[in-house]
Amino acid sequence: MRFPRAWCVLVLTVFLACAAAAAEAGTPEIPNPLATVRPGQWVRYRHSTMYGVAEQKQTVLAVSGDGDERVISIESVMAIEGETVDERTDTITYGAIMEEQRSALADAADLTVTPMIIPFNGRDLPGVRVEFANVDGRFRLVLSDLVPLSGVIRMEEEGEDEPVMELLDFGEQ
Repeated sequence: MRFPRAWCVLVLTVFLACAAAAAEAGTPEIPNPLATVRPGQWVRYRHSTMYGVAEQKQTVLAVSGDGDERVISIESVMAIEGETVDERTDTITYGAIMEEQRSALADAADLTVTPMIIPFNGRDLPGVRVEFANVDGRFRLVLSDLVPLSGVIRMEEEGEDEPVMELLDFGEQ
């Protein structure tokens, strides 16, 4: 079973769209760790999917260029019940992702950004809670600059019993 590329960058899409909309709305700053990501950084998430509960590890393989021309290579391994179901390397361009997200969230409503301290694995991480609605539903994200790539600690969708995505761990190799 292979997950579509779009699904693998879902979090980047939602996160960057929130950041772009917040900046335009003049709300508090939303963390953007993708702008400073380094090779060797990794994140590990638990996802609720139509296939069951999945675990995903994303590792930054390479970063080149500057500003909007920054190119980031990310290895992603997805497993369900311990069995690898998808393994890929995606390359994204920071500027293209940012532009795509600005247009994707043009119809966002009720955007709120609330600064907070987030307890995570025995640490207190500075971050924000972001809430918004768009054509896909109503979402709540908890974000921190200290979490590589997307900054997402938790993502919830209204009407779902479980988080759509939850951070298990992060670090650097």
